[in-house]
Amino acid sequence: MSLLKDRFLPYGTKFPGLGGILKSKPEDFVVEEIPAYLPCGEGEHRFLWIEKQNLDSRSMLRHISKRLSLKPSEIGLAGMKDRKAVTRQWISIPASSDRLLDSVKFEGFRILKSKRHRNKLRTGHLKGNRFTIAIRQYRQSVFDKYFHELFETIRKQGFPNYYGEQRFGVENRNIVLGLELLRGEKKPSHLPRRDRKFLLKIAISAVQSWLFNLVLARRIDEGTTSRVQRGDVMQKTETEGCFVVEDVAKEQYRLEAGEIVVTGPMFGCSNLSAKNRAGEIEEEVLASVNLSCEDFVRFPKIARGTRRPLKAYAQDLQFEVEAEVLRMRFSLKPGVYATSILRETMKPESLGDDVEEEGSA
Repeated sequence: MSLLKDRFLPYGTKFPGLGGILKSKPEDFVVEEIPAYLPCGEGEHRFLWIEKQNLDSRSMLRHISKRLSLKPSEIGLAGMKDRKAVTRQWISIPASSDRLLDSVKFEGFRILKSKRHRNKLRTGHLKGNRFTIAIRQYRQSVFDKYFHELFETIRKQGFPNYYGEQRFGVENRNIVLGLELLRGEKKPSHLPRRDRKFLLKIAISAVQSWLFNLVLARRIDEGTTSRVQRGDVMQKTETEGCFVVEDVAKEQYRLEAGEIVVTGPMFGCSNLSAKNRAGEIEEEVLASVNLSCEDFVRFPKIARGTRRPLKAYAQDLQFEVEAEVLRMRFSLKPGVYATSILRETMKPESLGDDVEEEGSA
């Protein structure tokens, strides 16, 4: 199977897309992190509420670490954010660097708030992200005829929880490297020592994400993203615990009540596998790229394996039209890509040009 690009993945709805242009300027794409907690005001770490514009997360970390004489690993952040955007988020630094804080000045970066806290900010320490996104030059005829129904369908039924193209790298280089590593065609020792840990993580996760997209595409084609099948792996909405379906009628009722969701695999060493037809699809996708579950054992710390909902839902989904610009506002859980809901709305060939980012915005 060739490396599928975003445009080949099926949509979740049959409505025509709005088309339009994204990110004609950074302020058209605003992302604000929803923190899991706020700094308490005391402790050995300094939390900074920062705003960056047209700046990728890795460059931001390099600038800050250089000015504060820190290792990039000493700087904490909950998640990576888009480059071509205005983004606001908390980061943390050791409070011992306070005396040098005035030196942290560079283009596209501002410190908006500062407060101490007891612990370093860690990856995943967030409730989600809040988006305000402008779509310009959209198709007015499609908006007039279909948009309200499309909007309500996405609000009620969700949208395909695809990983965005930005996770896969320029010309899918992250996927290519990950496949070479998993198949044993390339060893970690072949990678530059300085970036080895980062490259391993991003390459293996790119393959996991790409395979998830392929499984999701197959489930959409078969019409089973909202229909429980015997052998499906379901996830409980509240606890995120997973189980394999035995009683289809019972679990279909719970699915429609919002208590559980259908999942797809993030292949790894110990992920719970689906059975029956759902399991066959997952095995066929792996086989189509000459991989097996055993190949992930090469990287037990990186590729532990987990499950991911096939559908995602936007919270507080709203829109407004002003001066021929459609502005959408919504919040998403961590790991859900804004480009996925925009893709379903706009139905373009491709979205997301910020290929150096690995985050979910």
